[in-house]
Amino acid sequence: MFEIRHEPSPRQIMRHQAWQLQQSALAQCREANRAIGNEANPTYGLSTGLNLLGRPTPESFTLPDDRPYAIFPSPAESRKMNGIVANRSWKPLGLDTSTVTIDAVRCESAPAVFAHMSHHCSLEDLVAIGDSFMCRDRMLRRCTYEQLEIFLNRCGRFVGRPEAIRALRLVRANTDSPAETRLRLLAMRFGLPCPQTDIIIAKEPREIRLDLGWAKYRVGLEYQGSHHRDQFDDDLYRANLIIVQGWKVLHVTNEMIRFFQSAHELFEYVAYLLRKAGMDVGHVPQQPMTVREISRKPAGRPHKG
Repeated sequence: MFEIRHEPSPRQIMRHQAWQLQQSALAQCREANRAIGNEANPTYGLSTGLNLLGRPTPESFTLPDDRPYAIFPSPAESRKMNGIVANRSWKPLGLDTSTVTIDAVRCESAPAVFAHMSHHCSLEDLVAIGDSFMCRDRMLRRCTYEQLEIFLNRCGRFVGRPEAIRALRLVRANTDSPAETRLRLLAMRFGLPCPQTDIIIAKEPREIRLDLGWAKYRVGLEYQGSHHRDQFDDDLYRANLIIVQGWKVLHVTNEMIRFFQSAHELFEYVAYLLRKAGMDVGHVPQQPMTVREISRKPAGRPHKG
């Protein structure tokens, strides 16, 4: 389940990165299984589970061990395996939806990884993990919002559960990169309403989608990653169609949101466009709220992906 059987083209950046991560993690886990005896059949989780699901380990991950993480439902079952794996116990692993098998290697399911990582990475990175599991690409999608919600409800109490619930309030389907997650969260941190993700603004003569925006007011945000350098003509074609549809779209690079001062300037422009389009929104604050602060605000149930 969730195996990426064939190497994607390097031009398919997200798919190729996911394939590389999965192949590397599979090789590491198979080596560990051979060393400890395949009959042990451990469940791999945390950062190892993320990699098996084709997701990178976030920079804020707090556990330092480079060995694969083998997870057990109780401390009694957690045991040393000749130092080959890093053993952790986690009670929710006993749930029937907590594991999946990827090419004969057992690992935590996407909802289980999301819940388990809640105690071991930043809140912003946890939101990005949740977003990535619900991405638009069907090959890379790993779960739905409802599956995350149901799993957390069934887990009961565990260390990190409050953080997982905060992150769940902020995750959104159809977000295709951590950079888009950060951009959406920054908009909210500067006091703007949560933008919609993956907005279809035209279907003819071809489908045009925007990363983020406020559809009622026809104001959008497009994150320009490095891959856009190789599709200049296509981006110009899209930009022309966006203008024809009556949208105002601001294009964003990493440098624009790297520091709060430049990010403030960007979102002041966004607020101006939204006011001009009829939204009741004031000037954005000089200093943004924290991710924790915006997670306390009721943002409404996410749109289904």
